[in-house]
Amino acid sequence: MIAAMLLGLVGCASDDVDQYAPFRNQPPQKILDAGEKALADDDYSTAIADLEAMDAVHPFGPYSEQARLDIIYAYYKHDDTDAAIAATERYIRLYPSSAHVDYAYYMRGIAGFKVGLSWVQQKVGVDPALRDIQKLQESYTAFNNLVELYPRSVYATDALVHMAYIRNLVARHELQAGDYYMRRGAYVAAANRATYVVAHFGGSPHVIPALAMLIAA
Repeated sequence: MIAAMLLGLVGCASDDVDQYAPFRNQPPQKILDAGEKALADDDYSTAIADLEAMDAVHPFGPYSEQARLDIIYAYYKHDDTDAAIAATERYIRLYPSSAHVDYAYYMRGIAGFKVGLSWVQQKVGVDPALRDIQKLQESYTAFNNLVELYPRSVYATDALVHMAYIRNLVARHELQAGDYYMRRGAYVAAANRATYVVAHFGGSPHVIPALAMLIAA
């Protein structure tokens, strides 16, 4: 009984450990500088630890915005794309009028694009048009928000390139779904997919095959 109580007390004590204790007496600029140095050295796990501590210990002040911007890239380079996406959305929510919010929109698109084209798809050669395209569609929306809200952004040109790629990928995805329905004799469903391509992807190289599918259906 006594041993169990002692174990319980030890467990409670470990739960109460302050992971940010080493940072609490450090000035915010020192923590930010350390995080940015780690980021420059490609030490992303250390950068994340420093920048997360900065956010926890000094959530307000002149350095907090930069820390929240830096951690987006740190998460992205550390292949924690879900955290990167969450960080971009938080930054956009907290700093909608910032001079750097276009970067947050851009990284939201880039992170979603990276998820959509996963390591397996890129390295093994699986056609991404055969995969779930929801993340790519979310990426497209982020890029579109960027170019509409900040057409003169330095990131706008690359966003447009990614948007064109995603459009063609989604169009091909719809055509492949249409082919699936054609092979099974579900001609109405196939025609619906082809119609969607014609209506939404004008200028895409997949429009002509979509028209051919409409005729065949």
